[in-house]
Amino acid sequence: DVESPQIDTFPADITLDSSPGACTGIATWASATASDCTGISSLGTDHASGSEFPIGTTTVTVLATDGAGNSSSATFDVTVLDAGPPTISQMPGAIVLNNFPGQCSAIATWTTPIATDCSSVAMSGDSTSGSIFQVGTSLVTYTPVDAAGNTSLASFEITILDTEAPFFTNVASQLSFDTTPGLCVGTATWDPAQAGDLCGSATATSSHSPGSQFPIGLTEVT
Repeated sequence: DVESPQIDTFPADITLDSSPGACTGIATWASATASDCTGISSLGTDHASGSEFPIGTTTVTVLATDGAGNSSSATFDVTVLDAGPPTISQMPGAIVLNNFPGQCSAIATWTTPIATDCSSVAMSGDSTSGSIFQVGTSLVTYTPVDAAGNTSLASFEITILDTEAPFFTNVASQLSFDTTPGLCVGTATWDPAQAGDLCGSATATSSHSPGSQFPIGLTEVT
């Protein structure tokens, strides 16, 4: 018998996603079949069904040998696709800072987080360490994208506190009024105090309102 055995059936190419949390996928297939005039002494593959395969394409070879020692082979491909999102580590925690004196902002710095994946990955963020942030809370988001187009995201907050005191723009230092005829009091009037703030709005309240009556002597208005 000088004829090679005939491989009658063998698996078609297989494509599958990687297993969750792994850089491999498990491929299974039906056994190949072969025939020969003197019978088949061995028939198998160089990878067993149910084996783990790395991301990418692996060629599996089917080998049949007959009783006379003649052999023949066939191949099929197992392709594992990267289906897992990138993993982000060393993500900064929330950052709280005071504003710079005389400014409504501050500079925040942090260590850039790290992205890992089964394939190559590019990390991008909507802000960079050393950027200027305004008073209030800002959300910084990082988004890694791997070679297969899988993405993930993680965020942290940066809060800049307004530590600038409000101020008055038109408070009189001292006012003098005569008593009302026939009374021991006088009516005082003034423009209501206006308050301002460097980094926002401010309101002013007073212990006395314009038009109030005051006794003879000195009264402090707060």
